[in-house]
Amino acid sequence: MSNPTVKFMQAFVGQDSSNSPSPITHWLKGTLELIEEGHVIMRIPTRADMMNPGGTLHGGVSSMILDDVIGAAVYTLHDENFHTSVNLTVDFLSVAKPGDNLKVEAKVVRYGKTMVNCDGFIYSESGKLVARATSNLIRTPNKAFRPA
Repeated sequence: MSNPTVKFMQAFVGQDSSNSPSPITHWLKGTLELIEEGHVIMRIPTRADMMNPGGTLHGGVSSMILDDVIGAAVYTLHDENFHTSVNLTVDFLSVAKPGDNLKVEAKVVRYGKTMVNCDGFIYSESGKLVARATSNLIRTPNKAFRPA
């Protein structure tokens, strides 16, 4: 494999996200399920502190989950520079409740010189689409975290 970032991240498949450099990823307490260049799948268990007053997954938390996993998919591209979100459009299509084990998938659609276009999806345990997102990220001058 020629992509050292993918190789590095694949070592964490099946483990919880406590080794992530992202504090948000720590809070989500997800488990990496699949890492490929431009493609990430993570399992994220829902908890009471992720819910809205109606008892379902808060839209802001859904958006944060999608943004985080999309960011991980972009990170697998092994670009030397960090990318940050320009926009994130989320469609909320169903609900998730506390204790659901969500499957979250992100894919890079297009990788350009300055912009990366991505899609993200949250699925319930039964396979129902809970939310979908599109996002554009822009390359920044900041250097991305790279493993030693």
